[in-house]
Amino acid sequence: MKPGCHTLSPRLFGGQGVPNEDTPCPAIQPAGTRCGTPVRMVFIMTKKNDLSGYSEKLLDHYRHPRNAGPLAEADGVGSSVQTGCGDLLVVRIKVQDEKISQIRFECTGCPAAMAAASAMTEAALGLGLDEAAELPDTVVGEAAGLPTEEWHCATLACDALHNAIMDHVTREIDRLAREAARRNETSDKTA
Repeated sequence: MKPGCHTLSPRLFGGQGVPNEDTPCPAIQPAGTRCGTPVRMVFIMTKKNDLSGYSEKLLDHYRHPRNAGPLAEADGVGSSVQTGCGDLLVVRIKVQDEKISQIRFECTGCPAAMAAASAMTEAALGLGLDEAAELPDTVVGEAAGLPTEEWHCATLACDALHNAIMDHVTREIDRLAREAARRNETSDKTA
């Protein structure tokens, strides 16, 4: 287990779930590595998950999330954690022609966090990387129908998207550097 994820934050699961050996923890560490500790999120209803008072828009995104689930061979992976409430969001993207061609999310959190993640994926799909990286949380919050007290969920969604884009950019830079090094090696051998 690496510092900075569920091992140091007992509120990470915040009543929404408890760790249990099963799948790798999706948390991204500050150094860019994934935790990978085996955990399973077990959903537990709490007062926070009382659905009364939520907008129809939020409830629609919560009950019928768009783009939820894993994405094989993602070009970028980003996560974000709200340590105060324990929401955890992981976003995976595929990029084609510098645009987000596919986007999926996995979320452990309250209905507002799930709705914000769903709305964010709809807003980001098809955007250029620069535009998607600057997607305002106000757009996501309004699209998800978030109440004022849950606005941090829109920030969570935008942060995870930004982190996925930055992961993609870092991977591309590394790939281009490896290609340049190979070309230099080949030209040195032929010279």
